[in-house]
Order: sequence, then C-alpha cells, then structure tokens
Amino acid sequence: MDIFGIKKLSEGNDVKDVDIPIDIHDNKLIEWLVSRKTIRSGWEEAINKIEQMIEVAINDLPDSLWIKEYMSANDVIGYQHVQEIIDLLIENGESQERNFFGKYNSPLIAQWNAILDTYKKNNVYLSQAATILVQNVKYEIPSIKKDMDKNRGVITSCEKKISEISRNKKETLHKFEVMCRDIGIKGDNIREEIISLTDNLDNLFTDIQYQMQEGNIKQCIEYYKGYVNHHLQQSNLEMKNFGELEYLEHIINYKNEPLYRVEKRKADPNYEESDEETDFPDALLEENGQQITVNWDINIEEPVQPDLVNDVIDWGISLESAEGVQGNVSDTPTINWDITIEDEGDSVPEINWNIDVESETSTQQEQTLQKQTILENHESRKSVLYSLFEIRDFLTVREQSLNNENVMMVTLGQIANAPEHVKKSDNNSQVEKYLNSVKGVIDRLESEEVVRLLEIKFSERYLDRLTQSVEAYMNQANRMDMARISQESRMRDAQHFMETEYPKYRSIRQETINLKGFLEKEISKLYSGRPVTIIGQISQLQREKY
Repeated sequence: MDIFGIKKLSEGNDVKDVDIPIDIHDNKLIEWLVSRKTIRSGWEEAINKIEQMIEVAINDLPDSLWIKEYMSANDVIGYQHVQEIIDLLIENGESQERNFFGKYNSPLIAQWNAILDTYKKNNVYLSQAATILVQNVKYEIPSIKKDMDKNRGVITSCEKKISEISRNKKETLHKFEVMCRDIGIKGDNIREEIISLTDNLDNLFTDIQYQMQEGNIKQCIEYYKGYVNHHLQQSNLEMKNFGELEYLEHIINYKNEPLYRVEKRKADPNYEESDEETDFPDALLEENGQQITVNWDINIEEPVQPDLVNDVIDWGISLESAEGVQGNVSDTPTINWDITIEDEGDSVPEINWNIDVESETSTQQEQTLQKQTILENHESRKSVLYSLFEIRDFLTVREQSLNNENVMMVTLGQIANAPEHVKKSDNNSQVEKYLNSVKGVIDRLESEEVVRLLEIKFSERYLDRLTQSVEAYMNQANRMDMARISQESRMRDAQHFMETEYPKYRSIRQETINLKGFLEKEISKLYSGRPVTIIGQISQLQREKY
C-alpha cells in the first residue's frame, strides 16, 4: 500500500483491476484527490464562485414556506443540496422542459442547474464534500463531543453534590432541632425565645426552696451544728457560730427572698413583709442617715375662690415700731426699706461641678444586686452551695465512720453526752437519708438548666454566644440551600446545553457518515467502479454509540 492507500498488484497476479479496493485515510483525503488529479489545485476559488452564485439564486427563489424551512435547516448549500432544491422546484410546479438549445425553459431551474454544472466541472463538488468531511471529523465532532462530555460530567457532579448537600442539610437541621429541644425553644425567634426562658427561673428556685424546706435539710443543719459544737465543747474549744450557713438557713426558715429583705430581717428579727412593700424601692431617699418615706397621696380638691374684697390676706408683715404697738391700727406705720448687704469679701463662692458618676453607677449596681434573690445572686448562691458541700462532706465522712465498726465504737462514747437530736440522728439510716437529701438539692442547684438560665439572665456575652451557636445551624442550612440552588442552576445549564448540542451532534455525525458514503460512491465511479473505503476516525465514528 502506498502513502495514499492504493493497493498495488504483484507481477503475475491475475486479479482484475476492478476488484482491487481503494482505501483512503480521512486525514489524507484532500491530498489523495489532488495527487490523483481528481480535483485541481484551484478548487477553493471555484467554491467561492459557486457560493456567490448560490447567494444570488437564493434571493430569486419564491418566498414559500418549504424554501424557508429548507434554508434554515442547512447552513451550507452543497452539491447534494442543489440537487434537492432542483427536485423541490420541479415538485412545486416549475417546468423542466428544455428549448431547442437544450436549456431549461424555467429560469429558476436553469439558474440552479448552472450551479450544479459548475459543481461538476473539475469535480469541485468532491473537493467541497471532502473538505466538509475532514472538517467535521477533525474539528467539529471532537469539539462537540468534548463539550458534551464536559457537561455530562458537570451533570453527574452536580447530582452528586446536590444529594450530598441535601443529606448534610438534613443532618444540620436535625442538630438544630435537637439543640432547640435541649434548650427548650421552638427556634422561630431564637434570641427572644432564649431570653424568655429566664421567666422559668422563679419556678425552678421555688421548687428548690420547697425541696429544702420539705426535705431533711433543716435536720441536717441541726445535726451538723450540734455534732461539731459538741466535739468542740468536749475539747474545751470555742464553739462555732456557723455564719457561713446564713443564706441556706434563711431559705429554709423563710424563703428565697431578695437580699435587701435578708438584711432587713437581720436588723429586725420581727420584720414582716408588708403588702405595700413588694418590690425593692427604685431610689433610697435619706436625710441625716434616716430613710425618708414619701407620701404620694395627693388630695385634689376644688380650690376655694378667695373673696378679694372682704378677705384679708396675711402677708406676714408685722407693723410694729421698735417700742411696740402704739396708737390705733389706723395710724400709718413706717416701713424701713433699708436693706443691709454684708460685705463678704471680693471672692465669689465657686460651685463644685465634680459629680461622682462612678459612685452613682456603683450605687445602681448595688441596688440591682440587692433586688436579686439569694439563689439568683452569684455570691449568695455560691455561699449556699459551699454550705451544702460542707454538710455533704460531713455526712459522707460520718456515714463511712458509722459503717466502720471500729470507728463506730470510738464515736459512741464521744456522743454519749451529745444533745438528744444529735444522738437521734447519728445512725446509718438517718445519715444516709440526710446525705441523699443534700445531694438532691446540690444536683438541682448545679443542674445544666439552672446554670444555663442564670448565665442567660446575667451574662450578655453568654447570651450572644448561645444565640450564635443555635443560629449557626440555621446559617449553615441557609448556606447549603444557596449551594444547592447554585448546583441546580449549573446542572440546568449543562442539561440545556446537552439538549441543544446533542441534536446538533447527531445531525453533523449523520451528515459526515452520508458524505463518506457519497464520496466513496463518486470516487468509485471515477475509478471504474472499484470499491472505495474511507478509513480513519470516520470508521470509529460509525461504530460508536454516543
């Protein structure tokens, strides 16, 4: 086989020339036609001339629907298209009769037939068909396939990402719901709902207060104080006053009150809360160390109209002489208008404008703290917890001692002279009962709910952080929605491209395959009917299912 694919016969071979196939590679198709002088080297100029003739002929075509449809379906009018146009003109009534000189009587038929003859001259139609075939095989089809493969990959990638985003969003929303459920909010208006949770603090503290009062905490304290003081007394040591238990005992004896009432009860053991005083006063008015009570009962009565004629207005002016009142009232007194202004020197007293803002701020803060209840205030709540810890540790040690027979025998002699309530409580079952009660109160005070609500109420930073942590899930879900929308838009664009380009690809592919058959048939005619096959990428194009 030579470089152009023509098979040569060996000497003495009796195979007929007509049976020798011709294989032409699609990359060498134009060169093969030129080298065999099937087409001439100036075929490009001939094609340009034909295109000009076609442009003029198209303008002369009738403005009918089939012509418009045909022209819109074919961007390039080639040799085969010209044949189809002539056939269509004949089908639509154009005469195909010829005159004496062998030319068509119909101007349109004659015009398009002239184009057809120009195509046939020097086999220009073969050069145009071969050029289109090579262009499609080398450039057009690979480019479209590349874009289609790229967009097919985009569609697959987008589908995978959309599925992953949907799964991650579902997990994120589940975490959001779990967090909202744990906090106790719906999640519609996060910050306001979190703030509203603090309204439940009073109920929680009331429950803890009842747990202290109705449980054995009071007996625990009495047992603890009695036991410690008994041992101190036996050791001739000073007895302990247990001032650190102040707030804990106050809650048990009274209730979880604001701190200012605690101070009032300390100052006055007989203090009782009045009906009028239910809230801490907004301002403390003091004068000389004494609190002033302001009577806001304003009696609005209809004013009495004075008798300007008969009534005498007392201006507080005494009309008396230095020696007393002499003569009748009718005597006109003399008023001394001499007003003496004492000279206090040239200095003008200065006004001190230094206002102690820090003092006012600290006073307001102190008032705010005084309004807080024992369990709300950080310091007093800490004192209550430390008291409970101390009692818990005492009861734990005491329980271990009572469970140890050797230690128990020693302690029995130590508490023989102890107060009756100490001896009554100093046994395994009672100490265990006390310990469970104390641990129960500690667990309630240190519960996650109480700690969180206190942080929400008194820490703006914690409130912001908690709000942001909850909103983070919704923000993440919103970002996932935006990402999903972006991927869906990208996938739609890729699908639209596929819907547009795939028919175009099939059309070009089919056109190329038809051109291959057309060229093989026409070249075969020029070579005495020898079988012609165009090989190369075009063969793969025919086999593939795309």
